[in-house]
Amino acid sequence: MKTDLPSRFSAARWQLQQSLSFALLRCRPDDRFIVSFPRAGSTWLRTIVTNVLLPEANSNPDIFNAVIPGISLRNVFAVDRMASPRLLKTHCNWRPAIGQTVYLVRDGRDAIISLFHYLVTRRQKDLTFARFYARYRQGAFGTPWHGNVESLLTEGRESLGDNLLVVPFADMKSDTANIVNHVLHFLGIEATEQELAYAISKAGLDRMRQIERSRRGDVGSSDASFYRGGITGQWEHYFTPEIMQDFLRFEADALQLAGYSK
Repeated sequence: MKTDLPSRFSAARWQLQQSLSFALLRCRPDDRFIVSFPRAGSTWLRTIVTNVLLPEANSNPDIFNAVIPGISLRNVFAVDRMASPRLLKTHCNWRPAIGQTVYLVRDGRDAIISLFHYLVTRRQKDLTFARFYARYRQGAFGTPWHGNVESLLTEGRESLGDNLLVVPFADMKSDTANIVNHVLHFLGIEATEQELAYAISKAGLDRMRQIERSRRGDVGSSDASFYRGGITGQWEHYFTPEIMQDFLRFEADALQLAGYSK
């Protein structure tokens, strides 16, 4: 199994690329954003919203990535040519260029486990979770969870006011139709009850894994799938007492801001 993973240099380079992307993008006053830390449900939400806007999209990743693109150097000029109002996705920390925002927030412990499987299990790397966490803690995979949460829920909240909608991922899982309907209303997107139900059904876990298999073949275990299902509480099987103690010390303020108890 391969052991190479993104280095601190590549993480720093990614952050620089994101800053350059925003500098080149020329954000507009009517831009709307879906923001989250990685592995916090933004792909699921984008899939549902795209299915509402274009029912014929049928959860096709190529379509939802075009309709609600992520901001990167690779596609910044294509995004710049999009008609207004644009709906964009980013995993960046909040910055003044970011306007009306839906912020998806997930318990950092669950997000880190999902990130571990995305970077390690999915890519067949030989790395224990303890070693992964140590590298995460050092910033090897970009801004830690607390940095993203604190930037959106302090500076972002102060700047955006009513233009910030905070959506706990757990709420979206437990009450999908009502939460997504609230998101659509916030974004100024109209949908009937039937249109919303269709959009959600087409973005179900089985459907998305079927699409993944058609594109990548059999990925093996569910942990190796991009669509793990938003598992909650699995961190309890990975966090040793030492890791848990360190996480609570390192991410304590963000946990409180995001509404998660220790």
